[in-house]
Amino acid sequence: MIISILTVLSGNINAATNIIYDINFSSPTHTVGSTPTTGNSASTISSVNFGQPVVEESFGSLTNQPLVFNPNIHSYEQIELGLGSGFGNYKLSFDMETRNLVNSNYSFSIFFDAPNANTLNFNYAYGYGRVKSWSANVYPQFFGYYSDETLMHVEIEVDPVKKLWIIDIGDIAPAFTGSFLAWSNDIESIRFSLAPNLGDQGIDTNVFVGIDNILVTTESVPEPCAMVLFGFLGLPFLAKFRKLN
Repeated sequence: MIISILTVLSGNINAATNIIYDINFSSPTHTVGSTPTTGNSASTISSVNFGQPVVEESFGSLTNQPLVFNPNIHSYEQIELGLGSGFGNYKLSFDMETRNLVNSNYSFSIFFDAPNANTLNFNYAYGYGRVKSWSANVYPQFFGYYSDETLMHVEIEVDPVKKLWIIDIGDIAPAFTGSFLAWSNDIESIRFSLAPNLGDQGIDTNVFVGIDNILVTTESVPEPCAMVLFGFLGLPFLAKFRKLN
């Protein structure tokens, strides 16, 4: 009790981590051979917006029921995670692997809707698989290269209030820090999308992207007024404790 009060008074309050999504597409929540289960829980996506991405037993290095995007029926495939939690920061991490995305006319994009879209994009151009960030009113910035059939772990930290984000895709590229434009100072949703680069150029059934282990978290810090209130509540206790000792 005394340590807690002293901690409050000194202002050394650790931020609390809030888990918004923790999705690994495993059973029984999700079913192999079907589109992912949708709902309002932390273990389900919010919606399938386009196409029919399917939960598979494995995909390359993703061996525990990943979600696989393959445009074999529709040219666009997209899922969405609803947010709009009112936090000033968000962290997204996930694992992914591509097959035949390099040398195709497709790209795989992660959209952060604020409500304007800020995008992390994996595409093919000038003979390479390239990684770029794209924020409204900011020219696309290429900062890395990727290869098919290579496991990638992606971590993204976003501060919509400070208008910044940090993108880390491990050893395949240096961490990128850039501008993040958020008209609402919040993120309303995150979308994962496999689509042609330039409009509807037909269906390429050879293109696959697998993702798994999606984690979305925020960190909240107690309001300063609450810290002061707890401090004042603890003062009488501290005074009594001193008299007894």
